[in-house]
Amino acid sequence: MNRTLVYGLMLSILIGACGRQTSDQNAAATASEAAAWTCVFGTEGGFTGGGDGYEINSTGQVLAWSRTTSTSERQTTPIGTATPQQLAPLTAAIQEPLALHLAAETRGNMTTFLRWSTQHEARRTLWTWPADRMGGREPKVPQQILLCYEAAQAIVRQVGAE
Repeated sequence: MNRTLVYGLMLSILIGACGRQTSDQNAAATASEAAAWTCVFGTEGGFTGGGDGYEINSTGQVLAWSRTTSTSERQTTPIGTATPQQLAPLTAAIQEPLALHLAAETRGNMTTFLRWSTQHEARRTLWTWPADRMGGREPKVPQQILLCYEAAQAIVRQVGAE
């Protein structure tokens, strides 16, 4: 009887330890999923509704994309991999409390957009640039959104230059 009790206790401890390990592994997987994100940005519109832009994900993969019409499939081309240091400004900018929760939903002939998504959430904002942006006039877009957009563009420039 004592032997049965000892074996039962050992089995209980073993099952409990395995259960804790699985919980820790699940917590780590959940944290990893929460940290995984994708940022897609670019411009679409015009006569065909097509456009082009870039996709950056949390692993550093950077893709160029384009499509000829609003209903055609996106064609993607890998252009490189960003380092964690290169990703840090975009990650910080996009995670600001106001980022992409601000109103900038203006459409025009050609519409610029920025979409940030995780497994649990997707946020998107879009805007049009004034025709004379090169003349110094900036769009009426909240500064935090422009910071996100500029951080994403900087990653593409850095990766593309390597």
